[in-house]
Parts: sequence; structure tokens; C-alpha cells
Amino acid sequence: MTKRPKSLKAVADSPLNILNEARMLFRSHKKITLVVEGNADRDFLTPLFMERPIRFKASNGKLKSLDMLECLSKWPKDEKNGVYFLIDVDYDHLCNKIRKDPNLIYSFYCNESEKFFFNDIEVFLVNSNALKKLLINLHPGDEFNFYNFIEKLERFSRKIGIIRAANEKLANKETILDGVDLFDFVSFDNSNLSNWDMDFDSENLRKRLLLSSPRKNDIDDLFEKADELDRTEPPWRLSRGHDVTKILKNFLLHHTQKYLLKEDKSGKQYALDVEVLLRLAVDTNDFLKTNVGVKILQILDK
Repeated sequence: MTKRPKSLKAVADSPLNILNEARMLFRSHKKITLVVEGNADRDFLTPLFMERPIRFKASNGKLKSLDMLECLSKWPKDEKNGVYFLIDVDYDHLCNKIRKDPNLIYSFYCNESEKFFFNDIEVFLVNSNALKKLLINLHPGDEFNFYNFIEKLERFSRKIGIIRAANEKLANKETILDGVDLFDFVSFDNSNLSNWDMDFDSENLRKRLLLSSPRKNDIDDLFEKADELDRTEPPWRLSRGHDVTKILKNFLLHHTQKYLLKEDKSGKQYALDVEVLLRLAVDTNDFLKTNVGVKILQILDK
């Protein structure tokens, strides 16, 4: 069977082509290439550095970024100048999977000081003034208390995060969750703003895993590890950004003016619109003070 030729876009987005293009850009124009995981990361960073000699290129995933970094590591030292990678720390710190490489930046984890801040860009955004700006413009009710609200966001996202983190800690060739959508086990109480609440049905999750998991013998270990992480890890360490924004979306739809937000009639959780609004609301100076902002500025000033 004859293989179909690759499209021009597939060729342009191939790891080797991205690296070669970055090398030529730096040689010719002293322009830095920072490879990021996806288009959302690119769209977030580009407006913050529009006047600087840097471009952001999406790799289409963390694993692809790491594969590209591995390819770059085989190049001579002087060929690596001008090419860097930015990836979310996710649960790498928790699972002792942090990589140390001069061309790699984690958001938001500092390799030099080994200090953890947030798992990803979305969690940073909800802990910045961007969330406050968004809420001011969407007008929650008079009884709204921001500090109670942010505590609930952390607590609700943690209920899901402890399962995700435990799954990562116990992963080998197969995971215990094996692609199960954890939001199938989430329900919200939206009866009024003050009592907004979220329930995570761990017992029904256990029943689902007993039917579908390829590692049924490890299900008890999953829940035991989740309980351990819940007891020992500090706030926000276990929260994943896309979980946080989906939970935030539920609140915004039911307890604010909502304006531009879209409701997904299929019943699936959808928060891309919230994430775009948060990115638009970010304060540049807030970001430049983070480990990511400081590192990018250091690269530019070399």
C-alpha cells in the first residue's frame, strides 16, 4: 500500500523542521524561539512579548516538546543557542520526574531553587488579578466573597486532583484510570450563590474502574494514595488548570451575568471561553515577576 505524502503543514510542524527553522532565525536575526505545548500557551505569551525578539511555536503536546528537546540535546552546544522549551510542570515535581536542562523552562516550577508554584498556566491565572478582573466584569451577587470563592476553587479542584496525581504516581505502562473522564462523577449544587458546592462521587468512580480499568488489582492503592496526597500536599499542589477552569465555568454560568460565556448543551464541561478571558485579563507585570517571566527575560538579555 502506497503511503500518502505528508502535507506541507505536517512537514513544517515536524520536530526537525522546527529546530532547523529556529536555528536559522537565531543565526540571521538573533530571534529566540520558545517551543510551547499548545496554541493556548502561544496565544497567552505572544501579546506579552510583542516588542521583543522572540517567537512562540506550538509543538502540539508536552511529549512532543520533550521529544524535540531530546533531539536538540544531540546537537553541538553552539547549535542550541536561541532554542528553548516551556512545559507545564503538571505532576512531574510530585513524581520526581523533573528534568534539568539549560534549554528547558517549567511553568511554574523553578529548577534552580527547586521551588514549586503552580502546575500550569491556568492555575497561575486564577491566582492572579486576571480572575479578579473577570469577576468584576461579570458581576456576581452582592453576597459574593472572593476569598471564600478562591478557597472553594482550590478545594473542589483538589477532589479531582488527588485522583489524577495518585494515578500519575502509580502509573507504569498502563494507568489505573485508563482515560476515564473524572467529570462524569462531578455534580454541583447551584441552589444559591452562598452555598455553591461541588460533590465528587468517588464510590461510583470505584465501581466504574472495577468494570473498565486494565489494572483492577490496583484500584484500592489508587484511593489510598489519593487520601495520602490529600493529607500531605499543600494548597494548589494537586489542582490541574483545566479542572479549575471547568469548575470556575460552572460558577460563572449560574451566579454571574455570564455575558460572552457559552453553554454546552451536550452536558460536557467546556471552559475554553473562560481560559481565553483569563488570558486577556492577565497583567503583564504580574506575569513577568513569575519564574517563567523572569527566565524569559533572562534569555532575551543574554
